[in-house]
Amino acid sequence: METDCEEVRELRKDVNCANDSLQMLADFSSWELIREEDDIAIFVKGSTNEFYIRTEMLMPYSPFCLLAVFAEVDLLSNW
Repeated sequence: METDCEEVRELRKDVNCANDSLQMLADFSSWELIREEDDIAIFVKGSTNEFYIRTEMLMPYSPFCLLAVFAEVDLLSNW
């Protein structure tokens, strides 16, 4: 059985990227807070050439409302 086809290689790359991102997100102490205003905080991590941005916010809505906006952009004006 062929397990090293292009689709499997791409899936492995995606899984590795997701795992790396989850590990980076789990380490809260290494992020630098760059701005906090109106219940939204923005953090950065990395160098000037390659960096990640993480945001946190207090949202007085159900997460399903936010997911609905991502899934159906037409709902944005109704939300």
